[in-house]
Amino acid sequence: MMERGGDVITRVVESRKSIHVIPHIAKHVRPRSRVYSDEAHTWNELRWSDDYDLHTVNHRKKEWARGPVSVNTLEGFWAGVKRMIQGTHVWVSKRYLQNYLCEVEFRANLRTRPDLMMRLLLTAFPPARP
Repeated sequence: MMERGGDVITRVVESRKSIHVIPHIAKHVRPRSRVYSDEAHTWNELRWSDDYDLHTVNHRKKEWARGPVSVNTLEGFWAGVKRMIQGTHVWVSKRYLQNYLCEVEFRANLRTRPDLMMRLLLTAFPPARP
């Protein structure tokens, strides 16, 4: 999930089925939010819900954007994740996939404040005691 101009949240889910995806959306996306997605069946529950204002683009019809409706930013994020895995790590196990995603999420969410990255990393790992 990615807020326009804001942060990204990643989660490893069991499948792309609504039953596995929608609970994460409900947990992290405020009701009445405008949601942009593609035409995947995963989003049907959102389409019929009064909780979200769903707008979609239809990639099968070669539609990538319609006015403000687009998922290009999120697709760009995932393209970067794939390049990182293939280029830097070559392969990641399912067991540690969420850890790798957290790393990319951390960097993406601090993209406008790179000056904070090192400080946050250092405070996350306190110095070892002699």
